[in-house]
Amino acid sequence: MNTPNILAVPDREDLGGKKRLSKKYKRFQELINDLRNKKLPAETIDSINKNIELVNACSNVDKAFGKTLRKCQSAILNVLEKELKMVPKNHYQTKWMGMGMVMFGIPIGIALSAGIDNYGMIGAGIAIGIGIGVAVGMDMDRKAKDEGRQLNFLL
Repeated sequence: MNTPNILAVPDREDLGGKKRLSKKYKRFQELINDLRNKKLPAETIDSINKNIELVNACSNVDKAFGKTLRKCQSAILNVLEKELKMVPKNHYQTKWMGMGMVMFGIPIGIALSAGIDNYGMIGAGIAIGIGIGVAVGMDMDRKAKDEGRQLNFLL
């Protein structure tokens, strides 16, 4: 049984005047081109192709096209993360930055503030939490890269 190929994302001439939309479309093309070089299961390829077909079917370049492009790119990245644990560069770093702030930073800030009786120090705890989160995320990104689960794509 043949495995399906990932559909092509053609260049669009009608994006010339819209710099932001053109940049987003080029990034979408980069993502698809990177995926074309990966070994992916047929079910995942089918899901990716459905999203590419939605983008390719948009004939007008307007807000609806930008929204469709964003939704399809997010859907592709979600499928890759859930099914194959593949993530873009700096994915975990970005994710853990916020989690570190909430999980570590606020409790550290409250403890530090209560300990020195100066509640202005909560901000210092938040900064410490962000640092911890970034460190954890960078380690997870490095691990994903070493295991070959990192896409050559930056969000």
